[in-house]
Amino acid sequence: MNNGNNRRSMKKMISAFALLLAAVMLLGAASFTSCGKKTDDDKLIENQKDPGAAGEKIELTENQKKAVFDAAEAFAEAHDEEDLDLETMQISEFEKFIYYLYNDELTAGENGYGKVTAEDADARLQSLFGTKTLRHTPKRPGMIQDFYCEDDNYFVRVKEKYAECKLGGAEWTDDGLARIVVSAETVKGVTVSFEFTAELRDGELTIRNCKRYDAI
Repeated sequence: MNNGNNRRSMKKMISAFALLLAAVMLLGAASFTSCGKKTDDDKLIENQKDPGAAGEKIELTENQKKAVFDAAEAFAEAHDEEDLDLETMQISEFEKFIYYLYNDELTAGENGYGKVTAEDADARLQSLFGTKTLRHTPKRPGMIQDFYCEDDNYFVRVKEKYAECKLGGAEWTDDGLARIVVSAETVKGVTVSFEFTAELRDGELTIRNCKRYDAI
């Protein structure tokens, strides 16, 4: 009698284990399929590996759009405040773009400054412009600074977003680079256009040249 009950219990346990094992295998298969499935951005990156003919349109990934929009807004603000542009800018002036890139992205503390690590800021400059800053401006007592570096962190004075950007189009050039047009409407109510020449590689966008066209 007890033996019969034991056998029935054993069969139930084996059946339950089999069902659990099947569920785990199905979940694993689904996870594998999900991990192996290419996203839309993956497909765009794949399409960018071999540059098309000059004038052929390019579809940018979301990260590439963000990068070029960030650059356009930073250039618009830098030009209006300091008359800086990529064609005439000195290498030593690249550090100023840490301020223009981050001043509307960080959360301000009680002192009005947001914080980003110097490592992250340097990496962003390297990715966007192909170069890191050559200096890390220290805090200067008694001065109101737009930004400064202290204890391996940048402190950036936070302000509102300077411009809203829209993509005008992107196409390949003769030398396999991307020509990208972006319009930026600034807080002053003025719309300016930027023509970027950029290298696209592995989903990254690195700017090689920038031309600004003021609204007429």
